[in-house]
Amino acid sequence: MPNAEFFQKLGLFAVPRFLDEATCARVHAAMTEGRRTDATVGSDTSEFVVDRSYRRTKFVDVPDDVREVVRARLMDARPEIAAHYGAEIQDCQKPQFLAYAPGDFYKPHRDDDSSPTGALLSKERKVSAVIFVNPHADVPRDGCYGGGALTLYELFDGTGGQKIGLPVDPEPGLLITFVSSLLHSVTPVTHGERCTVVSWYR
Repeated sequence: MPNAEFFQKLGLFAVPRFLDEATCARVHAAMTEGRRTDATVGSDTSEFVVDRSYRRTKFVDVPDDVREVVRARLMDARPEIAAHYGAEIQDCQKPQFLAYAPGDFYKPHRDDDSSPTGALLSKERKVSAVIFVNPHADVPRDGCYGGGALTLYELFDGTGGQKIGLPVDPEPGLLITFVSSLLHSVTPVTHGERCTVVSWYR
């Protein structure tokens, strides 16, 4: 799978080891123990709803101190990300801690929604941020997961190029960002539990 350097050459802002090994372990432990609820998606009524045919994953509640460590790190990166994308960014939305079990996925979608019925949270999104927490492995291993590839589209010109999906090499601690209007998906997890943190700069 293409690594961070590859996506940087395509114009994305990516930082390997954005979270160090100890912080990843701390976040992973908190997520393993946290309470889970079904993740939601936007709807035509400006409300977020559960639609497991479109997005199947879980929100995980983590302690405030864990959430704040991640949010502070994201805010530290804000000026550089704003400069990279030429965007005026004031803040980032509350980080979401997401756990994908075997069979979980997220169909191709965009994180922003400027339509009249779009939720305010979606309208505000300018740059999406994904942090990978635990390792990927082709065969089942404790603490690892398989499948669950974050796949990015529309990174090449032309009708054919727009449809090409590129999976991100999910190195633990990696931060990858992209404009929130970019089409992307998460392929089904095949084994283990995929843990990531997502947020949106606004």
